[in-house]
Amino acid sequence: MFILIGTNDIGYNHTAQQVTAPVKSFIASVKQESPQTKIYIQSIFPREEGALPLVNKYNEALETVAIETGVMYLDLTSNFRAENGTLRSDLTTDGLHLNERGYRIWADILNPIINSLQKPDWQIQKYTVYEGVWKGGFMIEVLKNILLAIIVALMAILLGL
Repeated sequence: MFILIGTNDIGYNHTAQQVTAPVKSFIASVKQESPQTKIYIQSIFPREEGALPLVNKYNEALETVAIETGVMYLDLTSNFRAENGTLRSDLTTDGLHLNERGYRIWADILNPIINSLQKPDWQIQKYTVYEGVWKGGFMIEVLKNILLAIIVALMAILLGL
């Protein structure tokens, strides 16, 4: 299970604790209900310059959560960060969202991890782009992560966190 959460919290100026509390709770629930599930917290991608202080603060807090809960932390920033700390311009069209090349790099990072967790006879299909639509298993993983982020956000709202 890959968790990518926090970038939307920047717009609300949430504290790191407001971002991480529901993640801790969610991880505890997953570990209780499905102890064999491997959990990975991904760092927030670099963003526009004004958001970098919160991106860095959230990423430090998410790494701490990973250590405290015994899950893996994937620091994606070095692969996506420009010299000034923002998202590399060749990986985005708006400074926030990844473009095709950005998604390919992300897939290249995650695919070996995902494939190592699967049965030896099952591998994620190589992703290809056709008229802007992702084919193969990678887009499914992206959609799963989006759905997971929505579920975690809803849990936080329902729990009043």
